Amino acid sequence: MPKRGENIHKRKDGRWEARYKKGIDANGKTVYGSIYANTYREVKAKLQFKQQDIVSSYVPTKEHYFFSEVASLWLKDSQLGLKGSSAYRYQTLLNTHILPEFGNRYIDQISGTEINSYLAEKLASGRIDGKGGLSPTYVRSIMLVIKSVFSYASENRMCLPLQTKISKPQSISKELPVLTQDDQQLLENLCLSQIDETKACILISLYAGLRIGEICALEWDDLDLENNLIHVRKTVSRISGTAESMARSILVISQPKTIASFRDIPICSWLVPVLKQLYKNRRSSFVASSSLNFVSPRTFDYRYHKLLQTAGIQTINYHALRHTFATRCIEAGVDVKTLSELLGHTDASITLNTYVHSSMDRKRRQLELLKQ
Repeated sequence: MPKRGENIHKRKDGRWEARYKKGIDANGKTVYGSIYANTYREVKAKLQFKQQDIVSSYVPTKEHYFFSEVASLWLKDSQLGLKGSSAYRYQTLLNTHILPEFGNRYIDQISGTEINSYLAEKLASGRIDGKGGLSPTYVRSIMLVIKSVFSYASENRMCLPLQTKISKPQSISKELPVLTQDDQQLLENLCLSQIDETKACILISLYAGLRIGEICALEWDDLDLENNLIHVRKTVSRISGTAESMARSILVISQPKTIASFRDIPICSWLVPVLKQLYKNRRSSFVASSSLNFVSPRTFDYRYHKLLQTAGIQTINYHALRHTFATRCIEAGVDVKTLSELLGHTDASITLNTYVHSSMDRKRRQLELLKQ
């Protein structure tokens, strides 16, 4: 069976087709060629021979390309397959970190060794404010963009493939922050006193696991308070600004990144009357807002941290409420498959590896079962 990203598929006539990049046209668009065979294994072998032939017969389309030129073409050619927020993130990584280093260099004169040294430097002292290094996860994102630009360049005969393997920064596994039972109770008590839009949405995140972008995009029409359901259908994303907006970036309401993120989540029965009371006094179509427009994630995050300060709880990021929800579900015996669907994950392993944390108390309780 074909693997994801191979660009191999079975045609209606029974034959297998493999597509490969031949080059780019005058408008910067990729031109594809096709290879056909009767079986998947045969067409894959033909594709590999073709790709080797392209490398061995490499003739550049012009003498040299600047890295910045290739990066611009790559991003433009990838737009159709990217969400606006992803395109904005890649552009930000290029503008902030990559282009200042490689933008004015010819791409065929940049070596894999140089890239590895650059990534190591980013890990050690890559922060823009000069206060230390970037996280391994962030540097891996930079690495993936650089590798994608070089792959695009080699596929389109702008340079040969890199001869030196690019080293992937090792991610440091660390337990993500979760509210303690006591701190969660403190926060809940504060939210239930003089309920307002922000407090209600914090309770929704604690008991439904919504991301901050999903919270800011949530409208009252997305809540079915008769059948106790939340319909998650959209999120607030940051994308590149348009000429009309005169801004570098803008916030928009868009669809979630994956199909799994479209989900229906039951509302805990005790929370329904709280939401119904707030609904009667609503001032906006958006649950988190008191005005016509939605609240930006940054503004909502600021309000959340003010509440933490009022409750005397140590600073913890908003996404930790989602981690807390997942952890409490596991502690209550919710199975991982169900939890994965509630969180909107495409794979249950993501739920286990990223969001489920075992406290020391829980470890002690589990080990005590050995003697029962």
